[in-house]
Amino acid sequence: MSFIEQTAKLFGNAVEIKFHAIMFGRDGIYIEGAKPMSIDKCEMIFRTPRCILTVTGDGMTVKDLTGDCTAIVGRIDGVSVKDI
Repeated sequence: MSFIEQTAKLFGNAVEIKFHAIMFGRDGIYIEGAKPMSIDKCEMIFRTPRCILTVTGDGMTVKDLTGDCTAIVGRIDGVSVKDI
């Protein structure tokens, strides 16, 4: 079971979870609940039902991509979220 599913059950309808991201310093990031729209070595863009998530960096590569879960390695410089 995913972290998002576990948390949603814990809080019930009291909270809306858009996505889940775990950063591993500046060397990697794991994203759950977002589907890739654009993959590039310097910028990766993901979409959730309610926001756009952008990861910027240098030399980034997708280590694992399964459904709406993505593991990215490389130098991570920034993460931004824009509600839609």
